[in-house]
Amino acid sequence: MSRKKRRKPKGKPDRTQRANHLKALALTKVAKQAWAANQRYKAVALLTEAVQREPDNPEILVELATACGKQRDYERAEKLLARLMELAPRSASIYHTVAVAYSIIDRPERAAECLRRSLELNRDAKTTVDTLLDLANLYERSHQLDESREAVAEALQRDPENQSGQLLRATLDRRQGDKAGAESRLRDM
Repeated sequence: MSRKKRRKPKGKPDRTQRANHLKALALTKVAKQAWAANQRYKAVALLTEAVQREPDNPEILVELATACGKQRDYERAEKLLARLMELAPRSASIYHTVAVAYSIIDRPERAAECLRRSLELNRDAKTTVDTLLDLANLYERSHQLDESREAVAEALQRDPENQSGQLLRATLDRRQGDKAGAESRLRDM
């Protein structure tokens, strides 16, 4: 005879789940304070315990991955971010959050992949403009000026009045030697 696992309904959390959630939040708060006080390894240990208590909490996973990446533990950081993407494979906001984390830990190629995936999943015009500008900024910082210009052009096609897009386009014009074009764009803003 096979035993069926009993699953608790996904309604109200029981006391243990609630206690773990509150403890994880408290650990995360203390970890942020430890990080601010330059106690990096203590912060990583506290965040690790928070993840053990709430393994599916996206905010805690991102905090731990970012902390690990800043401590140059890239392998662990990438595993945590991959785990986060597995939790919500169809969520554009999760991919955007992961892209920001990759950018913070100096992984621009992975950040660009995640931003592109976020764009594929999201059809909201306002959010895609912001994501396109994030992608353009990432390309610009990594000296991929043609790719950056394409992303800015697409963002400005969707929202021609976007100030950040106009500023980035002027920056790209200046970097590519078109000082007159950059100045005229800035004056038009």
